Amino acid sequence: MGPIMLLRNVTVVLFCAISSALAQTQQPAPTPSIVYAVHNPDSIKDYNTNPRVVREMVNRLVLAATGQSDAAKAWTSLVSPDERVG
Repeated sequence: MGPIMLLRNVTVVLFCAISSALAQTQQPAPTPSIVYAVHNPDSIKDYNTNPRVVREMVNRLVLAATGQSDAAKAWTSLVSPDERVG
């Protein structure tokens, strides 16, 4: 076996050993997540949005995410009137 082939084999063995060691390190626990989805076929027609329907959809998501019963209270729990968003 030539020196280049030996160097290649040593490199492959080291790579496998390092990869195996890295793969065995403890991974952080996944963060629990909740995904909310809302769908309304009336929200977009012929590539035009219906602002009233979209607003209702967003409000439903905010209500679900915050657990509030009123859209205004739900929004206030996320942002205050003096905050700038965007």
